[in-house]
Amino acid sequence: MLLAIEKKVLAESERFTFQDLRAYYATLHKQLHSELPDLHTNPATTAKVYDRNREVKGSAP
Repeated sequence: MLLAIEKKVLAESERFTFQDLRAYYATLHKQLHSELPDLHTNPATTAKVYDRNREVKGSAP
């Protein structure tokens, strides 16, 4: 990460963790193909863990 920032491949504001990459891929794949990729045997697991397009309703205190 530091080397990519140093070589100007990434801006400091574009930091990410490697855990973000799989979720990013799943979200991008869904946008392009209208379905989530096969990252798990059970598609529900992929949707639960990696789908970043869904809205989660919560209660505010």
